[in-house]
Amino acid sequence: IYLSGGEPLIREDIFRLLESYREIFPVLGLPTNATSITPKLANDLSKLINYANAGLDGPRAINNKVRGNYDEIIVGIRNLIENGVPVSLSSALLNYNIEYLPFTYQIADLLGVNKLKIVVPVPRGRAKSISPNELPTNDDALVAFHNLQTIKSTVDLKPHLAMALWGPETEGYALLVH
Repeated sequence: IYLSGGEPLIREDIFRLLESYREIFPVLGLPTNATSITPKLANDLSKLINYANAGLDGPRAINNKVRGNYDEIIVGIRNLIENGVPVSLSSALLNYNIEYLPFTYQIADLLGVNKLKIVVPVPRGRAKSISPNELPTNDDALVAFHNLQTIKSTVDLKPHLAMALWGPETEGYALLVH
């Protein structure tokens, strides 16, 4: 189970939810913006989740344009890792940050995360406000991804590399529980 939909950690009942899901499902993942993850919170989460996914869209100045406070995100990720929670990163791919993907991948490697997943945003929810000219084409996204694969093999970066392209054939499935 992968709990999603904004920042789950702002829910007052998040630990009750995590505990109830943990009783039923063997693997529990949690997306987070990581900005509020203290060492204590990371330790508490380490007892309930199998992994966390944090968003990071590039180096400090690039990430801060959309995602939020880069430094707080990095501290939160480090707190999770130091408390034994495996972390993967998701990076929203937009035309403004496509050239910074190699730096994002290096940051992922330096942090010691397990995976960097490049995601072309789906124009739904909060992403509806993204202008269509800010979204790369699937071809541009694939070129950027292949460039990262070349960098990975050339300089031996450790995190697994993945990409999600969205379209009629790759939308996937989700279950909304409200």
